[in-house]
Amino acid sequence: MEITSTRSTAAAQYIPEKLAENLTKSESDLVALSLATERNPKIKDIEDLVILTQKISQTANIRLGLRPRGQQEEEILLLTLEKDLNKFPNLTGAEILKALEMGIDGEFDADGDIFFSSAAFVKWVRAYVELKKKPVMAKYAQLNHQLKEPEIVPTEKEQRALISRTVNMYADQRRKDPAHRVIGASALYVTLDAFGIYKMSLEDKIAVRDEITAMNPGCTAEEIKILCQTAAYNRFIGELVDFDMKLDAECNVVDHEPE
Repeated sequence: MEITSTRSTAAAQYIPEKLAENLTKSESDLVALSLATERNPKIKDIEDLVILTQKISQTANIRLGLRPRGQQEEEILLLTLEKDLNKFPNLTGAEILKALEMGIDGEFDADGDIFFSSAAFVKWVRAYVELKKKPVMAKYAQLNHQLKEPEIVPTEKEQRALISRTVNMYADQRRKDPAHRVIGASALYVTLDAFGIYKMSLEDKIAVRDEITAMNPGCTAEEIKILCQTAAYNRFIGELVDFDMKLDAECNVVDHEPE
């Protein structure tokens, strides 16, 4: 595994431009560091944490001018750091290194005295999450919500035109093949009913229900309802064909004039 640097050269690559425009560079960098990639996996996805623990130890030694540790002391420290890392499974390797960098720079210690230890390391990472990451990610999430493309809802006129095209398409298929039936047309019937385009009488509904129930004795009530709606839609198509009618763009029933 390659440990990603804390320098975020990938912010522009991973953050949508519209969002990046509303974040400061430091905020963009923090967001980019949090995005898990093949080169920057989350701690829980890293099979061997040795490379990362070694980098943490080396960085602390160099930045703080610590004396070299003996082999046994170093091995104990690396094992302890590995246990510490597993306390933060959803952070990426780059976030861990960034928290270490900030901790060494004194951003989480008001008294100015910086000491590196397992306890200090855990404290720095937790401070990074609470004081740095959470506020930025909350802002990022809010911006992401605000900048999402608004849902385009078709007008009633557009919906009626679509219903008309669909109905006429199936009617033309029935004219070419009298045995043709629309499969799974429950939602199509519900749309017809909602727009008041096709209303069955109570007697007809009961007749369709009884017929469908007799043909499908093992179905649940909900399944029977769906089958009835499909049958009703096909019945409407059949009536249009039988009377040589179609729907105009506003879903009025008019004479069918072959093109």
